Amino acid sequence: MLIKVLAGFFFGSVVLYYTHKFNDYTKQTVSARKALRSSLALTEQNPSPVSPPESWCDQVRSARQDIDPLLRIHYPCEHLSPAISAVVCMITAGVPEGKESRTVFSKSDYINGALALGMSIRQNMNTDSPTATTTTHMLFLVRDGYTIPKSDEERLRAVGWTIGTAPKYELEKQYIPRFARYATTYTKLSAMGLSEYKCVLLMDADTLAVGNLDSLMDCSLFATNDSDGNQQVASEKMTYEVPRLAGALDYYHKQWMHFNTGVLLYNTAVNKRKDNSQVSEVQRVYKLTQNADFMKRFESDQIYLNNVYPERTNVELNNRIIEEENENKSSNIREGKGEVISLPFRSNMQTHVEVQLPEFWETRKLQIFGPANSNAAAYDGTILHFTEKKGWQCPELYDPPSTPNAGKCDGKKEPLCFCREGWRYWRALRDAKQRLIENQATGKITASPDNQGNAKTRENAEPTALISLESTHETLKPHQ
Repeated sequence: MLIKVLAGFFFGSVVLYYTHKFNDYTKQTVSARKALRSSLALTEQNPSPVSPPESWCDQVRSARQDIDPLLRIHYPCEHLSPAISAVVCMITAGVPEGKESRTVFSKSDYINGALALGMSIRQNMNTDSPTATTTTHMLFLVRDGYTIPKSDEERLRAVGWTIGTAPKYELEKQYIPRFARYATTYTKLSAMGLSEYKCVLLMDADTLAVGNLDSLMDCSLFATNDSDGNQQVASEKMTYEVPRLAGALDYYHKQWMHFNTGVLLYNTAVNKRKDNSQVSEVQRVYKLTQNADFMKRFESDQIYLNNVYPERTNVELNNRIIEEENENKSSNIREGKGEVISLPFRSNMQTHVEVQLPEFWETRKLQIFGPANSNAAAYDGTILHFTEKKGWQCPELYDPPSTPNAGKCDGKKEPLCFCREGWRYWRALRDAKQRLIENQATGKITASPDNQGNAKTRENAEPTALISLESTHETLKPHQ
């Protein structure tokens, strides 16, 4: 009996002990929950400051802080999403309407070229797709001091261009090219200063995208594999200097000589040289125009740039590059500092070659467009370049010629001479005009709110797209 009493007393004590413990725990839990609710309420009333995401304008200013303001391109950046690359076209001058000739062109010629080009770019990039991995801006830059009508700006915006300005790049009188159309085209050099992008594709207004451009605009051409197989921008690991640009060979003076500047892919991600120079690359290149030991009256900005980066002045080397292309090999040939890497001929199909090297041209054309001469290229990165005659100088046709390429012809007497691909230009221009009509019919506004038709933007605005409108081919002049 005593044992039962003691057992009951012990059991009751244990229950009482844990009941007190449970009550204490419950009180602590309730207090903790009240404290947490109070803390959350306080946080809602006074949230911790969160840094806003960096705007595109902020990225532009940060990337260009080492570039002389006098050498900077300007474009409205406020409404642009971040991008890794840009296509750029420029207009630097033009003769008065009615004064055009076989070798000099008017403002409207260049504007029409840029309309066709802009439309062809939109048709050959996937950046508008929700699944696109590359964002690319389209920048149309007007040389500072030159103007275009607001109506033309509206038309250019309709096909996707953002309008900005490019610096003059003044030269001393003794250095200005004698050929009038090249007197202002040194401005094109400013494109290499768009260091907010990883790469920039400079295209003249006499070019046309006829194959998908995404493989160029993802900037992977300037990448190199590290030991782990990861893609990296070419850097100090290389024995060469960082590659500055990629260009296709020009058929010049009946030989493969120089890279052609009508289509250039600039590596803008690395703006300094391996010698740790504090001078940006765009500034270094500009300063050479003021260096009496280097500078002379070059025929054009193309010849000048090929002297700055003289790695495509070796005809024997250039022939090897072409031979590798003939064998469907990607050329990795580099010379000197290795600052120039190769674009294949299809990325700058210069139309004077159809007459001067007809067998070469027809072989490449068959590979790219097939027996049916398709409107779309079978290879990515295909760009047509109207060199001897511009697209706007060709007969207004919308289908390929039915007659075969006879090779040699008289460009002054035969309308289709140097113009067998002119139909592609006229199709692109027709599509551009149709887009403008559709925009007008639907009441779409193509101008951004703070860029109402002014080619000249505010001092702190930044560039969006760049296209050069000054390229041509003369028998004894560089094929731009």
